[in-house]
Amino acid sequence: MRKFYGLMVAVSLLLIACDKQERQVGFAESGTDSLRWEQGLQWRKEQKYTEALRVLDTLVRAGEGSFVFPAIRQMMALYTLSGQREKGEEYFLERSRSEKQGNEYRRELLIAAAQLAFEADRDSVALKLLREAQLYPAKEVPERLLFFYRIAGGIYMFCDKEKERSIATFQKAIETMEKYGDTEGMGMQCMGRLASIYRAEGRYDEGIEMCYKILEAGKYSGNTESIARASSELAYFYGVLGEVEKALEWSGQAIQVCKEKREMASVLADLYRARSNWLNESERLSEAMECLRLADSCYKIVGNERARLFARMNGALYRLNVPDSLARGIEILQTVMGDNQFKALPLRHQYSTQFELGRGLLMAGHRKEGLSLVREAAAWYEQQEDVEMQDYVYAFLTDYYARNGFDRELANCFPLYRNVRDTLFKREKVRFMVAANVKFETEKKEKQNRILVAELALHKRTIQYYIAFGLFFICLAVALLIWLWMRQRALQLKRTIDRMRIKAQEEELHNLLKSQWELNRKNEELRAEIESALNRITTEEGVKPGILSVLGSLNPRLLTEQEEIKFRQSFNGIYPDFMRMLRKRFPAVSKNEELICMLIYRGSSSEEIAFALGISRESVNKARYRIRKKLNLSKETTLDDWVKEITS
Repeated sequence: MRKFYGLMVAVSLLLIACDKQERQVGFAESGTDSLRWEQGLQWRKEQKYTEALRVLDTLVRAGEGSFVFPAIRQMMALYTLSGQREKGEEYFLERSRSEKQGNEYRRELLIAAAQLAFEADRDSVALKLLREAQLYPAKEVPERLLFFYRIAGGIYMFCDKEKERSIATFQKAIETMEKYGDTEGMGMQCMGRLASIYRAEGRYDEGIEMCYKILEAGKYSGNTESIARASSELAYFYGVLGEVEKALEWSGQAIQVCKEKREMASVLADLYRARSNWLNESERLSEAMECLRLADSCYKIVGNERARLFARMNGALYRLNVPDSLARGIEILQTVMGDNQFKALPLRHQYSTQFELGRGLLMAGHRKEGLSLVREAAAWYEQQEDVEMQDYVYAFLTDYYARNGFDRELANCFPLYRNVRDTLFKREKVRFMVAANVKFETEKKEKQNRILVAELALHKRTIQYYIAFGLFFICLAVALLIWLWMRQRALQLKRTIDRMRIKAQEEELHNLLKSQWELNRKNEELRAEIESALNRITTEEGVKPGILSVLGSLNPRLLTEQEEIKFRQSFNGIYPDFMRMLRKRFPAVSKNEELICMLIYRGSSSEEIAFALGISRESVNKARYRIRKKLNLSKETTLDDWVKEITS
């Protein structure tokens, strides 16, 4: 029974590995080889195995290029799927003898032939081919090394009574994975098989530890297939240790992982089929049958008719234990055994199914036919020294003989059963002790995990608080920056407005002074012309006084009160601090003196001041003198410099 499941695991892993290789190679190269490769993959999906093999053969015969090794792997899987194992073995042996392919890929070709011989139940041939393959040097290519170790370890695993060689081979695969990495997951598949060996050898602690390592590696690398495999293997461990609920729990986790990826339908199917076994042990037949139905639908998706056959066989076995379904179970097994695909299965599977059919026939009252099938299966298991299956068969026969009064047969069968039980009892004793230890360690780890989860939750919450505070301060900083930016922009806008206002006031002040200057300048020019004309005309009584009165009207015009107010407003708008500082440093200043200082501050000359204020230049100079005297300015200091330094 162990070999039965072992071979199924080997086949499913092989197909998954090929699927991965298919995805990774893809359109790695252009040209004819790439087109042939894609055509071969397409025909495989369409289950046109002969056409796919023919196309991939051209890639193998090429003897060089990146498609040769992937084509070898694909062809090995195709020979398995098509049931042409012997033909495939002959093909790979023939290619290994060819100089063109053999020089570079002889080791891989021989190991592929060994795998097909093993699947055809020709264990001695498989071991011989494996030994021959080991004579050739290995290429330091991670995928090729892992491919070899995975197959070699699997052959040793099921063909050797002692498991040391398979353990050593899988350990080499793990070392290769640790050294080069594991892009296709073959290294973790080897870890999974090593865990299976530990389970078969009763080394449960090591096996469970290996599964947890696979889980950690799978989570780190994101390899969901390995996570599913490890979870499934843990389910097997707990199933063997009698913890069916834990087995169902881990298988459920594995199924959830596989459901997330459509390309893992094959893995999902195997999980459903394994889960059905534990549900059947828990007497939950309806759920077990539902799992088998789901497994069959998954196998149908991937086109694995051979696995669908195994699922049908499982369903038939479950029905044998239910009186109402016994006849249906027998009918299914008889149909399966008549199928050509069943006849192509290894003998271990055929005899296992034969025993179950015989058991069902005996339960249904068909004594002669049933005993013949059961005894034949028992003889084969004894020849193969399969202790576990012998125990299963002899237990059934002993019980059947005792209940039906076959004393002579019982006397012959019971000693055999007792010897087998003694052997298994030792294993069960160790298994029980290990199970207790595993349970203790599991509970301990679960407690540690709960503490770790609590610590992680606290750490996560702390990080969330830090993030919240960080976001708050970031938002605060952003808001402050926005406020500063808006404030700066407002200040810039205010400065712009102030500059525009000052410029407008400056223009207004300039225009006011300019108009005053122009008016007084023209008046002065007219006055000079008139005075010149008066000197040339006669002094008639009526003429000269009239002209003199007109001449008087052309005297320089002083600023009006409104003009002075407007001038002062514009000046203060442009120079807001001047008047305050002037009055502070020159308290006795008069209004006219203020106007003169204001014009001096603007840089106006004495002539411009005279025109602006409508007074003579002499009056301006006198006013400047009075201001200097009031301020007690030295001869070295000019009034202009003093006025302009007021605001500095």
